[in-house]
Amino acid sequence: MRRIVLFMIIALALLPPAFASYVYEHRWGQLNATETNILVIPESDIAFRQINMNVKSSVSAVWITLTRNDAKPYTVAEKAGENVYQYIETETTNLYDHNIKNGTVVFDVNKNWFTNNNLDPETVALRWYDNYVWKTLDTRRTGDNTYEADIYGLAVFGIIAQNATVTTTNETATTTIETTTTTLFTTTSVTTTTLSETSGKTALLFVIIVLVVAALVFAVLIRKRSRKMP
Repeated sequence: MRRIVLFMIIALALLPPAFASYVYEHRWGQLNATETNILVIPESDIAFRQINMNVKSSVSAVWITLTRNDAKPYTVAEKAGENVYQYIETETTNLYDHNIKNGTVVFDVNKNWFTNNNLDPETVALRWYDNYVWKTLDTRRTGDNTYEADIYGLAVFGIIAQNATVTTTNETATTTIETTTTTLFTTTSVTTTTLSETSGKTALLFVIIVLVVAALVFAVLIRKRSRKMP
């Protein structure tokens, strides 16, 4: 008996994270085709807060089971994304995808998950595993950590987010230097001397001086000759 208990304890300890789950089961009852059927989920351990469902044909005795998994369930082949907040499996009784017209899911995400994993709240999306492929559903942010997504069936869902990116803006300050060119106008007074007039006066003065000198020389020579005559 002790060996069996010990084996069970070891087996539970070795279970992968996918078995760390939380289950919520609810009898939805009657779903009418003429109105939107609302299911409020009071459990805080599951991200889904509310499911709004429109069906093509009215059905009764509907049961729904929501299972939260912190790791990828074995029912899907690959992860919903790199950063997954929760996987939520849905199982229903008397409600099948072909009878689901459309609907919405209201869910929330713990703010600490964004902070601890450096994720951007604006990138949160609900993904739906349909026909062995993950499909991203139209997801809208309605509050600080609340979201709403359109759904078209019930199966396995994954809530994902992208890493926050730091945008660095390099602002280059451009300084325009305006160079003012100042033109200095210098007025120069130029005295113009007519060369012809200057040259003529100089030549006349030179002729007068030569004539005076010649007259003096001639007078001296005449005096010398007068003294030599008896």
